[in-house]
Formats: sequence, structure tokens, C-alpha cells
Amino acid sequence: MPPEKLGKYKVHEEIGIGGMGTVYRAIDTTIDMEVAIKILHEHLWTDEKSVSRFFNDAKALGKLKHPNIVQIYATEIEQHYFVMELLKGQSLKKIITDGGPLKARRGLVIGLQIAGALRYIHDMNLIHRDIKPHNIIVGDGDTAKLLDFGIAREKKSEMTTTGSVLGTVEYMSPEQLAGEANLDQRTDIYSFGVVLYESLTGQVPFPPQSPDATLWQVVERINNEMPKRVIEINPKIPPYLDEVIMRCLAKDKNERRASIGELYVELENALKLMEGTMSGVYSRANLELRPWYHKPSIIWGGAAAALVLTVGLVLVLRPGGSRTADDAPAGASRASAPRPKSSSHSTSPTPPMAEGELINLNTATAADLDRLPGVGASMAEKILKAREARGGKFASVEDLRTIPGIGEKKFEKLKPHITVK
Repeated sequence: MPPEKLGKYKVHEEIGIGGMGTVYRAIDTTIDMEVAIKILHEHLWTDEKSVSRFFNDAKALGKLKHPNIVQIYATEIEQHYFVMELLKGQSLKKIITDGGPLKARRGLVIGLQIAGALRYIHDMNLIHRDIKPHNIIVGDGDTAKLLDFGIAREKKSEMTTTGSVLGTVEYMSPEQLAGEANLDQRTDIYSFGVVLYESLTGQVPFPPQSPDATLWQVVERINNEMPKRVIEINPKIPPYLDEVIMRCLAKDKNERRASIGELYVELENALKLMEGTMSGVYSRANLELRPWYHKPSIIWGGAAAALVLTVGLVLVLRPGGSRTADDAPAGASRASAPRPKSSSHSTSPTPPMAEGELINLNTATAADLDRLPGVGASMAEKILKAREARGGKFASVEDLRTIPGIGEKKFEKLKPHITVK
């Protein structure tokens, strides 16, 4: 039971509970204002690391002033609590659970607010590390607020169970799951992409396949499998929005947008396209095969390769400032539009493999490897580097099993199409 009073705060009912603390509604009796008080779980009071992590969350929040981030009012280290803005509304998770997938426009309106909050956070040289719909509160007028900063860095021993921890794992990037020390904003981009995906489909990209699914089975799928595209689950989603979200979920962080600012512009343009407020022509002719999601039969469909939409033009800068020909301003000729420089991976659609055709791993180029099912730019590069590390030659096709990112299922899919002879 919580104390009835903490200093000047009169404590009322519990309104939420998490892995580190419980949140109560309270009244600041000096100014008669409703607040929320988060109290660290009592069994953690003697754990210095937990106490430090709990108040680091409060300190991080206390530095931030943004309309879409919960506000911190005070901290009381000796009594193990901090006081914050009382948010009235529901978590995005509950909204999705109770009502199913959001309509595309509503999902974008909420998503843009969170993207704006993340852009502000990243500009402050902070990374959230625990973005999930449970940590997004949606209030009147679909105003969204982000909360719970820095709590995602759980101890390894806490990542051996299921339940609430599993819920966090489903939103973690592959590099976060791998325990990389130097995470950057691209890990938040991945997690934010999972939130967008769930908002518009009603499910996470890699849901547990059974009630008995273990934590590590989910981790294995995140690392080695490709999720269904958003548009496969919810055909009402515009293809360009599907493309933006799927890029967020690239397993290789270098294939995601370099910054949340770039992603914000893409989402903003997607909303404008949806509302018909962008002018120009958005051409999908000669679409490049997206290396972060190598499934040419799904990308747009055969007939869509020549489709020209009149709803508008999206101008999206690639990392480094280059544009593809499809990003050229309205009226610019395709011949004059600058193309990104390519090294080992061609961005043009590659021809499908003929029946019975084999790719020799010891002589294949990146373009050859790109034709294999489920192999994109990042994986092709890993295979080439692995071959180089072996003196330029694989001894057996079984060597592919040792390459990070190629799990058992992917290897079995590749095996009929590869040779080393």
C-alpha cells in the first residue's frame, strides 16, 4: 500500500505499474493541482543500479520541454519517487488492443507527434531506447505524449523471462538485442517503426507464434526473418507509407534513415499526399529494388511498375544528401536527375533466377547474390566479406550458416540455389 501522503502530495489511486515503479494519481495540496507520482518498487530500494536508473529517467525527462513529452515537476531521491504531469487519456497500446488498427491518417497524426518528440530528444543528444505503444499516451484531440525514458537498459538477468519483458523485446532493434554499446538514434527509428507498424496493422512485426513462445524464439525471428509488409496485412494503407515503415525495420541500421528528422519529413509528406495537399507527379516507374526488403514480387506488383500517381511528389533526401531519379523535382527530366553512387550493389531491379539455376558463392558478385531469395544489399555485402575472410573461397555451402543474419530458415531457403563448385 502506498503512503496516503508524500510531503505536500496527497496520494490517491494507482493508475499504472511497470517493471521499476508504480504510478499513482496525487494532489499537490499547495496549489490544488493533480499530478502523477511514480514510486520505485520497494524491493529495489537497496539496489543501487536500479535506484540510479530510476532517477536517471527523471533527470533525462526533467531536461526536456516539449509539447509531446511528459513533464517532470520534482524528484525526491531519499523517498524514492518523482512527480510528473498527470496525463489523461489511454496508452496507444490499449487503443490498438481495444479498437484494432488505426486508420492511416490517424496513425500518421499520432506518429508525427512522436517523431517530433524524438527529433527533439535526439537534438539533445539523448536516445529513448524504450519506444513502444505502452509508453505513448493519447489524450483529447489525439494529442500524443511520450514517457518513460532510459528504462530499456535492463539487466541481462531480467531478459530471461516472458511477459512484460517480452513486450519490450518485440520493439527492440537487432543491434539493441545484440547488446551493442554504442546505440544511436537509428535504434529509436527501428522501435518507432514497430510502433507505426502495430498502429496500422494491429500486430507487431514478429508476434509470438504460440502462447508458449519463448523470449529467444522472438529474438531469433527479429534477427533472421522478414516481417510481412504493412500493406499485406492492411491493404488500405497507401503503398508509399508502407515503404516508409518497412525501411524503418531494416535489420542493418545503415539501411534505415540516418536521422529521425529525415523520417519526419517522409511521414509529413505521406500525410500531405493522403490529404491531397502536395502538387506534382509522384512516379513509380523504374522503382529501385529496395535492399532493406528484398521481395520484388511484393514491392508494387508487376503492373504498378509503370504506374504514375497524380496525388503528389515526395522529395526525400537519402543519407548523404543524394537523391534517386524518382526524387527529382516536378518538371525535371529523368536523365538530368542525380543518381546515388553505387559501389558493389546495383539498385536496379535484378532478373529473377531461372528454374534450376545455381549461384556459385565463390565467383558471385554482389549483383549475383542479390538475385538469391531473401538476400539484399546488406546480406550480399556480408557474404562477400565472409568469402574474403576465408581467403576468397568457401569450402562448403554450409559456411553460410556462420554468417550473422542467416538463420536456419533462411539457409534452407538459399541452399537449393547455391553451390561452391
